[in-house]
Amino acid sequence: MNKLTRPEKKTVTDVAEEWTQTIADAVFDPVGLFDAAADLYEIHGLRPPADIIYCAHPGVPMIATTAARWMCARDRPANSTSANESSAACHQVRMVNFNLLYDFELTGTPVRLMVSKYGCRTGRSYIRTLGKYVTDELNRCPDIRQLDSLRTSIYIGRLRAGFSHYFDGAHGNALFNSVNRALRQTSRAMGFNYRPGISSLRDDFEQAQADYEYEGVVRLMANYILFSILDARNAEWETDCSHEEQADLQKIRLESRFLRRFYESGGWMFLALERTMYIVKRPKEIRVNDRNMLHSDSGPAAVLADGLELYRHHGMIVPAAAICAPHTLTVETILKERNVEIRRLMIARKGMAAFIRECCPEPIDQDVDRLGNPRKLYRIRLERDEPAVVLHVVDPAKRRLGLDADVFLRVPPGRREAERVESGWSDADTNFWERVGGEMTTCAQATAWTFGCKPEDYSPTTET
Repeated sequence: MNKLTRPEKKTVTDVAEEWTQTIADAVFDPVGLFDAAADLYEIHGLRPPADIIYCAHPGVPMIATTAARWMCARDRPANSTSANESSAACHQVRMVNFNLLYDFELTGTPVRLMVSKYGCRTGRSYIRTLGKYVTDELNRCPDIRQLDSLRTSIYIGRLRAGFSHYFDGAHGNALFNSVNRALRQTSRAMGFNYRPGISSLRDDFEQAQADYEYEGVVRLMANYILFSILDARNAEWETDCSHEEQADLQKIRLESRFLRRFYESGGWMFLALERTMYIVKRPKEIRVNDRNMLHSDSGPAAVLADGLELYRHHGMIVPAAAICAPHTLTVETILKERNVEIRRLMIARKGMAAFIRECCPEPIDQDVDRLGNPRKLYRIRLERDEPAVVLHVVDPAKRRLGLDADVFLRVPPGRREAERVESGWSDADTNFWERVGGEMTTCAQATAWTFGCKPEDYSPTTET
């Protein structure tokens, strides 16, 4: 059982294609989502939620629920019945977590039944093999990969950035407005008085993120696809299990149907509480790079359902201006940017020529090369980063054509930085750096470095 048979692989592929097609064809359907929510609560023996709150950003349910718990505790005495009811209203309705994925601990009723039937080693090995194959099949679907990339980018380890925008942004901020709308609805459902101004909650969000975890699309889908395959393979296993195990198997079947309907109706994530269910709608647009990280050079990397635009450059959070309007970035804005990688991106997007012209730094050296072309060397101090040393030369070919002939080349500021550059000088050039005091200080040194040689070895007679 360590290897999948050809019919088993075909079954996995067919089932995975059905689920991935569900994701690809999904459109927002509030009626379908309401029915799906009612089904989920019925599975757990609960009445349908009093309120279904639709939102676009995964951070909204987290912030709103954390705020609701805090406000309930603030507005109600600890021994108050209404306070206890309000607190209970924040309890999460969790789906059966049977962990069938190959890279998670194998637990739950389906695993126990497989182990009891085939033995511990054989049963677990088969589930791991099957789990890896299912996951690989799901990851072939661009829509699923993109949804999981977006979830990772704005939720796992990055959600606090969204919280900062919520607190630091103006009231016109889209996330701020989404949170406040959700809080108003939550307050009505839980019976407390909503008042804006909850910045003291910022430190509670990491705990809330642990309390109200969202499962990724791949993991959720893979779990239920795995179960459906195991269920079909072991149609007789209910005759060999207890009533509790039979109830677990039936609950998993029903949850699988709920999840399928949830995705069909345009749902992305959900946070189910006892009285309130938050549903995060599918985003309008997602762009990723070849490493499956959120990325776009020409616009937002993702547009959420409410129009909120998220800008990422190879997964890194960047200002919108750095992507859409780099020419509007001022030197002051660039130099004040504390994040080194974002600052480098801003300079690259704006263009070194425009940056130097607006910065107007004093040259640390200037001369004329052997062919009479002027050269200048600039050194610009950057906070928490190596200085930007830029060589300004003239391209004679462009000057002959009447074009803008100014060329700005960034060179290493000294020996330590040059050794990190693949095309730069190596440790064998210790004597050179000792002679120049360890820093790039002259136009001759910088020009020679761009050609991969030492100043005494660089002596062109003709330039084309």
